[in-house]
Amino acid sequence: MNELSYRKKESKMGRCGVEFMETSQEVTIEDLTIKHFSTRHDVKMSFGYSITQEDGPTFVYITDSGIVTPLIANYLSKADMILIEADYDVKMLDDYDGYDDYLKNRIMNTHLSNGQVMKFLEDNGVGKFQHVIFAHLSPRTNTPETILTLAKDCFPDHEEIFLTAPLQEEVEVKCQDR
Repeated sequence: MNELSYRKKESKMGRCGVEFMETSQEVTIEDLTIKHFSTRHDVKMSFGYSITQEDGPTFVYITDSGIVTPLIANYLSKADMILIEADYDVKMLDDYDGYDDYLKNRIMNTHLSNGQVMKFLEDNGVGKFQHVIFAHLSPRTNTPETILTLAKDCFPDHEEIFLTAPLQEEVEVKCQDR
């Protein structure tokens, strides 16, 4: 991880080993190559990750980004599997009384909506992915059922590739050959 990010969360990291990376740096751990790249968020040092197994699939992790920038799109276009933020449903966010207009606007500018993710998948050929995992869902303005229903309605021929990351549990992804 980036050293500045680590320093801000150091007290929560426990005794884990940390490898510091600079933006766009590549790190190899056994047969995995890991790259991180910047996302567009309202905090410094917000990153996505691309993890490629030697002679195997590429997994891209992207959360905390208000848009799919050209850099993010480049990494996502090379992925076999993606974990992508689907933070909010526009109507649920608009209807939610627990946030004032300032916070709603902040969310819309720093996180991806369900609609933005569907547009990206439509523009980039959803069928190329082995799995699309929707993550970073707001418990107040989105639900796993909402995003999965939308994805399956938008892409009925590919409904088997869609998953949601558990909201409070570890995520386990099993890779399979296509």
